[in-house]
Amino acid sequence: MLFSEMILKAPMPDNLSKNIRRIKGEMKVQNSNLHVEHDRGRVYFKEYSKERKKQLYLRKNSDRFYELARHRYLELLIKLLEYRQDPNSQTIKEHAENVDRLDKLISNFEKAGVDFTRIMLTDEQYAWTKANYRRKRMGQSIKKYTTPGGVATRSKSEQKLGTRFEYFGIPYRYEMKIRVNVETLVNALEEELRKTGRLQRTLFYYDGNECIWNVPAAC
Repeated sequence: MLFSEMILKAPMPDNLSKNIRRIKGEMKVQNSNLHVEHDRGRVYFKEYSKERKKQLYLRKNSDRFYELARHRYLELLIKLLEYRQDPNSQTIKEHAENVDRLDKLISNFEKAGVDFTRIMLTDEQYAWTKANYRRKRMGQSIKKYTTPGGVATRSKSEQKLGTRFEYFGIPYRYEMKIRVNVETLVNALEEELRKTGRLQRTLFYYDGNECIWNVPAAC
């Protein structure tokens, strides 16, 4: 599925206007634009300065590239969200052009092999996703399915889910290990059983983590 299709077919949030304002607030004022070029099957990026009226090559691992890439991505994302909010805000031709520009931009990012998550996330979110954390180890024999953001998963369904998270700018950690004091947790469950006589499927916070329990009714 193309990126634009995921944006346009996603459930409409009640606070779409608030989300658009939030995204606009994340954008930094730029005096330059990101330009994409192709040469012999490879993707190159340039910075076009409005003041100097010239183009400069951008290194794909440079901070400046990611700054301009995120700005361009957010510009086009806002246009699609504004169209969802009010289809009369753009002509059919304008909307089709914005859809095509966004899909081509995402495709070029993937072809260039840049750090996808750094473009989609804020600086704070990106730092959180890239910080070291304990995760389950994968065996060498396990076939890995990698998301555009470079996260290796165990299955195509997990890859698809991770890709959606990255496309929608949702920070996540794959198979993060959580240490739980089992004795303390069991005591808490027993106390709940003593008070209510049963436990229902409940989302709760334990030791700073979200957990779900599902214990059958006590006999």
